[in-house]
Amino acid sequence: MDQEAGDLNQKSYDPSVIQPSSDPNGTQAGPSQMPVAVEVQNQFGNGANDNDGNEVANNAKGGNEGKVYSEWWAHYEKLEVNKVKKAKCKYCKRLMVGDPKQGTSHLKKHYERCPKRKVPVDIRQQLLQANSNKEKFQLSPFNFDKQNSRKELAKAIIKHEYSLSIVDHEGFRSFVASLNPLFKMVCRNTIKKDCLTIYDLERDAMMQLLDKNEGRVALTTDMWTSTSQKKGFMVVTAHYVDNNWKLQSRILRFIYLPAPHTSDVLAEALWDCMTQWNVDSRLSAITVDNCSTNDAMMSQLLEKLPFESLQLGGY
Repeated sequence: MDQEAGDLNQKSYDPSVIQPSSDPNGTQAGPSQMPVAVEVQNQFGNGANDNDGNEVANNAKGGNEGKVYSEWWAHYEKLEVNKVKKAKCKYCKRLMVGDPKQGTSHLKKHYERCPKRKVPVDIRQQLLQANSNKEKFQLSPFNFDKQNSRKELAKAIIKHEYSLSIVDHEGFRSFVASLNPLFKMVCRNTIKKDCLTIYDLERDAMMQLLDKNEGRVALTTDMWTSTSQKKGFMVVTAHYVDNNWKLQSRILRFIYLPAPHTSDVLAEALWDCMTQWNVDSRLSAITVDNCSTNDAMMSQLLEKLPFESLQLGGY
């Protein structure tokens, strides 16, 4: 027995391996002398459970089929500190009990909740959106919509009159990436197309709204000159009372007019706007400022408008 104990002490320590004992004569121990884990493996084949119920597998490296290996040891480094067997976590470097007699349940539990271990998580499990009303408040997974984000960016540029080049600014790109790294910033040509797409949709919706309205439409128009580029623009605004008797005002056109701004040029631009929006036969009034060019413009428009559609003959 003393010689057998001495032979065991000289063997290298491997907490993941349980080896059968040998007698002094070098013969293999019988089944009654084999450790419990090895006996369980022999009964159930290649896969079995250790004393804690954790799965163990047959490690056939080096041709030794008697080794029993727990899957949780793959995440730990085997050490011996002050002659005490320890298991060092490969992620957070925490020292755990490494004696195989203690089982591996504690190793499994630490692995599952180790703060340093990176676990692949669906992005929808990290992003939540709040759905609230007067009665209840609840959270649901957030689904990122790239097309909707591009639409909202185009709306912001239109509403606040940002330059299209804002999408090329490095600081703006970094800011957007910090909000959502899944959003890929577009170039200025793409955002220009998005803005024009929104304009087409809003124009079609406004045309349908005017067609359904049963009342007449009043127009106001004025010229505006850009201080930086010295270019002239005509703005045309429609005013009407909707079917709910509420006054509504909508900008129909914002037209660039190259110089010179004669009465012929102004009359032609305003006439094209009225025909495109189908309001030429539903006019109630046209309001302009007291510029003499506008008086000549109105005289030309009266010749083009259908007389029977005008209120009081156009006066």
